[in-house]
Amino acid sequence: MKHISITPRAYAVYATVLALLGAILRTVCVLTQFDAEVGYFNNGWLSLASRALYFVAVACFAVGAIALPKKSAVSGLTSRAHTLTAYLLALVLAGFAVGAVIIGKASGEMRTLLPMAGAAILSAVYFAITALHDERTSDRLAVLGFVPVLWSILSIGETYVDPYTTINSPLKLALQTGFLGFMVLMTAELRFRLGKPSPRRAICLHAVAAFTCLTGAVSTLAGFAAGIKMDSLYPLYAAALLAAGLYALLTFPTAAPAPIENAPENPEVSEEV
Repeated sequence: MKHISITPRAYAVYATVLALLGAILRTVCVLTQFDAEVGYFNNGWLSLASRALYFVAVACFAVGAIALPKKSAVSGLTSRAHTLTAYLLALVLAGFAVGAVIIGKASGEMRTLLPMAGAAILSAVYFAITALHDERTSDRLAVLGFVPVLWSILSIGETYVDPYTTINSPLKLALQTGFLGFMVLMTAELRFRLGKPSPRRAICLHAVAAFTCLTGAVSTLAGFAAGIKMDSLYPLYAAALLAAGLYALLTFPTAAPAPIENAPENPEVSEEV
């Protein structure tokens, strides 16, 4: 039986289409199906389709990664798009830290929000450094790269205990799913920083992160613009996830260059999926 394969470029295209479809569908649900009185979607086919698309998208990303030929992709963390989006993400995370401190002072929750603001600042430092040195592999840089994971964990915890939004609200769940997507994206990036990249695995995790981050961010920002009541941190979370989604989308692993005849293979690249 002939093995079905796709190229990294084709994978990036269908991952982008699914991410945009997810963001649009979720946004339409928030604007038309969200019941502000109870904090949930109405039980319509549109909201069911939006939830089902999460599972369909992740399954498509996993199957697509398996269909990529071995050694067909290389890391996208050395591209110009990486430099620009890393600077953007650093700027937005720094802005998040400032906003969290202001909100913490105004609400009397500084003790709770200060660790998250500190993690956001260190995460901004990490992305600023990688923007300047996009080809650097370093154990120290990898250690700093764990801070965005910590920021995501703190953000999930903060949204979970948020008293202003119902515990299973689709607004809250969309953001939490985006944080999880950002975390898995960082696992792929940290492998690169440690000198053990796995491009086929990375391309799947980039797709998952782009889908979850953009879907959660765009729908939350649209709901905020429409006047839906939410925690004052939610627009800041959404702005950070929007930048993270663009970062994931624009730093997809790219097609590997044609092999040079008689050139030794790079033993550092893992092709596990």
